[in-house]
Amino acid sequence: PEVLSAACKEAASVSSQGSVIVQDFVTGPEITVTGWATGGRFGLGSVTDRHTFNRPPATGVCLQHVYPSRQPSGIIQRCHELAQAVCDVYGLNHGPLYMQCIVAEGKVWIVEATCRLGGGHDPHIVEYATGVDFDAQMLELCLTGESCPGPALPVFPVADRHNLINFMLARPGIFSTQILPTGAEVISGAFYHDPGYEQEVIANGLGRVGYLHCRGSSREDLLSNARKAYAECQILDENNENLLFWPDAEHLNL
Repeated sequence: PEVLSAACKEAASVSSQGSVIVQDFVTGPEITVTGWATGGRFGLGSVTDRHTFNRPPATGVCLQHVYPSRQPSGIIQRCHELAQAVCDVYGLNHGPLYMQCIVAEGKVWIVEATCRLGGGHDPHIVEYATGVDFDAQMLELCLTGESCPGPALPVFPVADRHNLINFMLARPGIFSTQILPTGAEVISGAFYHDPGYEQEVIANGLGRVGYLHCRGSSREDLLSNARKAYAECQILDENNENLLFWPDAEHLNL
């Protein structure tokens, strides 16, 4: 009780309203839910496993979005139900919905729910898995205030459409030469910065320096393809040292 009281006082001291919210501390696998509401009904585009990088000062920086999630069907159904409940509460009649969640003790806990597309190239995953282009629908919605109903979303998960987004992490240094891998299993990829950019210690998602979109015939094949492609990526400094690194196991939440 003494520790809780002190924590509440500390939080209240920097609260704009002088009040605090006390929540359960929940740990467990993280998942991301992406979908689109049409006529107030939520359509599920994807549920992905969210693998994170957690080497201080970084906490919860996404390294991979893996489709489809390995969570059981009951958890997937609960995600769909929660997403529909969020649409109802938000009054979201038409547009995107993105949720980050934690699975703990057989329950789904919402960390974030927002009316936007995920910033982790989530629409790439949805389009590869379902054929539905959320980016195009979002552009139409932004430009016209409306979005024509796209193709019907297939039931999740779509068979044989294993794919993932793998972000790139780099040590501090100045970028000189950048090399992306090629191959049938690399759908797309890009670096976020031009040569001459100075990378600092990764503290949050803005510290990621690029991404790869990979595919595979199974989850195991997919993860293997991503590691091989990542190993072929290079961001060289002025001394031709590769600044890219793969996190140690102790700093990964898989």
